[in-house]
Amino acid sequence: MLMRNALLSAVAVAALTLAALPASAQQILVLAEDVPAGLDYDGPSAAIPASQQGMVSLLEPLVGYAAAPANEDGIVMPDFSKIEGRLVESWDYDPATLTWTLHLRKGVKGCDGATFDAMDVAYTFARAKSVSGAAPIGWFLSNVASIDGFTPAVFGKDPKAKELGDEVKIIDDYTVQIRQSEPNALFLPVLSIFGLLIYDKETMEKHATEKDPWSHDYANTQNAPGFGAYCLDKWSKNQEISYKANPDYYRGKPAIDKVTVRRVPQSSNRVVVLRTGQAQLASGLTPKEFDSLRSVKGVAVGGVTGNENLFLHMNFASKPFDNPKVREAIAHAIPFEQIIKTGYFGQAHQWKGSVPSSYPGFKEAGQYSYDPEKAKALLAEAGYPDGKGLEAFGVRRRPRRCWPRPVIRTARAWRPSATRSSSPM
Repeated sequence: MLMRNALLSAVAVAALTLAALPASAQQILVLAEDVPAGLDYDGPSAAIPASQQGMVSLLEPLVGYAAAPANEDGIVMPDFSKIEGRLVESWDYDPATLTWTLHLRKGVKGCDGATFDAMDVAYTFARAKSVSGAAPIGWFLSNVASIDGFTPAVFGKDPKAKELGDEVKIIDDYTVQIRQSEPNALFLPVLSIFGLLIYDKETMEKHATEKDPWSHDYANTQNAPGFGAYCLDKWSKNQEISYKANPDYYRGKPAIDKVTVRRVPQSSNRVVVLRTGQAQLASGLTPKEFDSLRSVKGVAVGGVTGNENLFLHMNFASKPFDNPKVREAIAHAIPFEQIIKTGYFGQAHQWKGSVPSSYPGFKEAGQYSYDPEKAKALLAEAGYPDGKGLEAFGVRRRPRRCWPRPVIRTARAWRPSATRSSSPM
């Protein structure tokens, strides 16, 4: 019941000065809340957004989503209904044996000059298998993609091992077979983007040690060598990181030669620097800051439909939430449009489905309307006339980088209601 935020301001503000740069020599400065803490795809840093951004810049997936047409703000997002090959050129599926045959792309070069082949895929799978508990990737491949037997194995101690067991087999230099434990339509989506990003095995093994055969320390502190669009240029922990375009990128050299991401913790400071023209992009702004930049000359503002949602949790086993009339009254007491307008500056919409509208398979369902009189009547029917007998609660400040102020405003918006109840979100 409930709020659904629709515009993701974390990718929303860009200075128009970028357009004035020569297309062949563009360099941009991005202001962000944080920079990568580590670049180890199979370690804890894989769960940190800033680190994820670094990984997807340096490492390439086997498959990925096709690009959707640019939206009204000129921003291109993935088309989640279409999967296309990346490091995998094509694939076949045998339903009788639940086996996927991946035909790898030839002629792909990494940042350090290595040529991509099946051993890089084998190494990346084996590396994920070798980690127990610390990273979600192995669990994800097993439990979401249903890759058969994908659990840590003894061979994982040897980074040069070529055998992955029955679930993954190398047929030749450019052919890999992967077997599933059960039919699962999520296999290809999981392999895209964050399902499996491929390391440059040759370079990684140069930095392996007896105590660290999978080069976790190297990836966490120095580099994540791969076959992505960008190569690591410089990296100062807790300060900034810069990427340079991979001249040998198989999809063509990126238009922007160099991207520097600088850590500026306070979003208000990011706005100040952006206004001066010293930076070309600022991410992680609040809706109010985002809205304030719309009228600034030389700054372009844009957004995309996101998957962030805010809602009230109610314990149906506890009073008064065990009464459906109370729950319905709360739903009708929330001024959705007012919250969207004053708390989110129009950068949200009411959630109308079981999943965010940006997800594949979304179907719009009914939703409650703001009707305080109906809410009062329902409360009276439930035995709480005018809200008497109900305890008032507030929403605690939510430690979310983009949305702290709107959350507090949301709480204030329904505070006059007779049923001011919510849980921390």
